[in-house]
Amino acid sequence: MTIDGAVDVPADLTAKARIRNAALELFAEKGAANTSIREVAAEAGITHGLVVHHFSNKDGLRRAVRQHVFELLRQALESVPAEGGAQQIRHARDSSVDRLLTAKPALMTYLRRAMLDPVESDPELVAMLADFTLAEVRSLRSRGLAGTETPDYLQAMAVMIRELGPRLLAPVAQQFWGCLAGEHAGPAPSLEVAMKPS
Repeated sequence: MTIDGAVDVPADLTAKARIRNAALELFAEKGAANTSIREVAAEAGITHGLVVHHFSNKDGLRRAVRQHVFELLRQALESVPAEGGAQQIRHARDSSVDRLLTAKPALMTYLRRAMLDPVESDPELVAMLADFTLAEVRSLRSRGLAGTETPDYLQAMAVMIRELGPRLLAPVAQQFWGCLAGEHAGPAPSLEVAMKPS
């Protein structure tokens, strides 16, 4: 796997990784609740028994997918050198996450389900991302690489909203834009999501 291009090379993947990646694709497309272990096995090109051997059951598979999603995002951020000023680092980290999510559309679809779908919600993943982001903010602040004007927890919230918010809401914006099709002839405007402390 490369973080820059965020692409797994199929020939390099173990059976376990192929199963996990197939599960991520199907969970993103259909939701975990609507995906059977047999479907995951078929998508991965392996036997049902091999899925059970590696993950025991669907809960084990869900945990593996959750951890993989978290690791992809963590690696995308940690791959950015802590060089330059706070704004340069912020831009580089945001760009790294953007490249990852652009290269792996199923990852964003999975995150959208995990955060917005009441049936597929994954509070554990959300908590993992929140804890990691807060730790990263504190680390950057301690090295003078992030601003300190706001409390660290608000800064962590702003980072998550800035990096994921536009993509989480993109389908809604596209629907609104589609409803206004008779009023325009161009592409949808870019979406920005910002947080304002109360």
